[in-house]
Amino acid sequence: MLLLIRLAGPPVGAQSVPERNIVYGEYQQKSTSGDIFDVGTWREQKRTSLIKNIAQLPDSVKQILLGRADEALQREWPVLTLSKYLLYTQTGDRNQYESRYFGRRNKLTLLVIGELVERKGRYLPEIADGLWLMLEETSWAVPATLNLLQQGGGLAHNEPVIDLFVSETAALLAWTRLLLPEELSGVSPLLLSRLDDELQSRVITPYIERDDFWWMGFVKRQRPNNWNVFCNKNTLITTLIVENDAERQRKVLDKSMRTIDLFINHYPEDGGCDEGPGYWSMAGGGLGDYLTILTEVSNRRLDFSKNELLHHIGTYIHKMQIDGRRFVNFADATPFIAPDPAKIYHYGQLFNDEQLLQFAAYCYPLSNLWRAGFASRETMNSFVDNVEAEAALRQIRPHAPLLPQNWLPDLQVLSLRQRAGDAKSLFVGAKGGHNGESHNHNDVGNFVLYLDGQPFLIDLGPSTYRKETFNNDRWKIWNFQSAWHNCPTINGVPQKNGRNFAARGTSFSTKKNQQVLSLDLAGAYPPEAEVARWQRELVFKPTEGTLALNEAYELKAWKEPFQIHFMTAQPAQAVKAGVLRLVAEGTQRTILFKYDPAAFELVQEEKAVEDGLLARSWGEKVYRTTMRAKGKALKGKHSFVFSIAE
Repeated sequence: MLLLIRLAGPPVGAQSVPERNIVYGEYQQKSTSGDIFDVGTWREQKRTSLIKNIAQLPDSVKQILLGRADEALQREWPVLTLSKYLLYTQTGDRNQYESRYFGRRNKLTLLVIGELVERKGRYLPEIADGLWLMLEETSWAVPATLNLLQQGGGLAHNEPVIDLFVSETAALLAWTRLLLPEELSGVSPLLLSRLDDELQSRVITPYIERDDFWWMGFVKRQRPNNWNVFCNKNTLITTLIVENDAERQRKVLDKSMRTIDLFINHYPEDGGCDEGPGYWSMAGGGLGDYLTILTEVSNRRLDFSKNELLHHIGTYIHKMQIDGRRFVNFADATPFIAPDPAKIYHYGQLFNDEQLLQFAAYCYPLSNLWRAGFASRETMNSFVDNVEAEAALRQIRPHAPLLPQNWLPDLQVLSLRQRAGDAKSLFVGAKGGHNGESHNHNDVGNFVLYLDGQPFLIDLGPSTYRKETFNNDRWKIWNFQSAWHNCPTINGVPQKNGRNFAARGTSFSTKKNQQVLSLDLAGAYPPEAEVARWQRELVFKPTEGTLALNEAYELKAWKEPFQIHFMTAQPAQAVKAGVLRLVAEGTQRTILFKYDPAAFELVQEEKAVEDGLLARSWGEKVYRTTMRAKGKALKGKHSFVFSIAE
């Protein structure tokens, strides 16, 4: 299985942020009378509980895991060559090296899981080979992250760096060491010693000694994103399992709490993830894992249950659900995700939130975790966490909240549902915000429209990551541009990237039978767009099943006709002048799209989808319906109405 790598470089455009000191502050308050961490007890209890819980997995789950381990046993270990490694700097190609790199880690994960389930030693020789291969790798960093190198040159050598995948590899090896120590010692008494040495030199020591990794947040001009949580969590897990020196344990614990606080400082009060639901598992969801670890290793002396922001970060994920595995996919989020149930369960436990616990149980079968979940991100961590949660998840009533209204005023993201609890009713997702968000697309004012859980107006989401995805060429990628979102192009000019290009005066209100999102898009466009005001208003009337898009504009100059774009996965069908029919696969119902034919020329385009990730989301083609203004007025207003066809 080809791994989809969700990777980001350092975001820019830092701004003044609150110094909340939530995690380290809780630690300082609770540790006044002495040390509150007991690493040795945590380590032994974790090992004992995991072995017990694995043994108690249902036979059906065990058979799935053993079947996948047997398949992995038949695969050869991928060979990692210098020529493949250098392709990234030479051509921008990431896949040829990374598919082999992650192929090794996927195989080792499945073999370790198989051995933990079966306990017959059948997988041990291959496990030892996989460990040795990874210990012999020059670096665990992938080529795309080597901007972390001080020495430069695109080739890691004699400089340990910690990136997403260094830390993830370390956690995989650490869990293997914790759960199979006697078995590995039986292969060779020196194997564990070598493993410990590599984890110390590649991860624990550089983590303690260096403050200049951008994701830590100590470099003020660079804002931490999901990397912060991911690297901190994996490094902490590695340290708790491997490090026996109490002083070094405390250094890692202390530093991780301080740097995690720098991540939390950038979170809006509403708990919204600007990286989108697809990144929540690595960002906000990973934070729940981290807080759970701190709670456990402190024997529950640390208590975060009264903090509203942390609680909001957990509830964000269900607020963005449309239906099943479909979630609002702003930014670099794909339209289908399967949230890790254990991450949601952790938040439910931390905050005693029954709604989150039920949503975790809902996501448990949705994720198809045991059959497919450990071939992608968060492999061994996800296995460990879900093994511990599995019995509880089977006892909880599965339920998706499907709330009728979720407004995140700080993030400026909105989701509306025609009827509470009804995934088949009309659904609207919309955003304001700015164009300097982590994993940003230029999409201020974008919105999506679903009916019967199927997409009628869409957000394309990301294409396969490559070198230019995370440099200045990012904005040349077509599906990241505002012209390929449900946004205007003004005087021939699309939106501009950067924190300063933002919505103005965003507000949301509920009045009787309608809900209104209002925002001025003018600030998202550069000066050459010559736009003074572009007031966009989305008016949702649940009882009528309609969404109106009302816009009032004022231009400083007229250069060419403005255009309003609408993206669909299926071609819009002309009914008559001023009326289009929108269709979607998976439902017989349709939506009527009404516009003023006297004011707009209709332009319809078909766009071939050549990228594999986009094609898996939307098929071989997507469609853009554009309303091109016929007049040259510098000031005016217009409306478009979407309604369920009778």
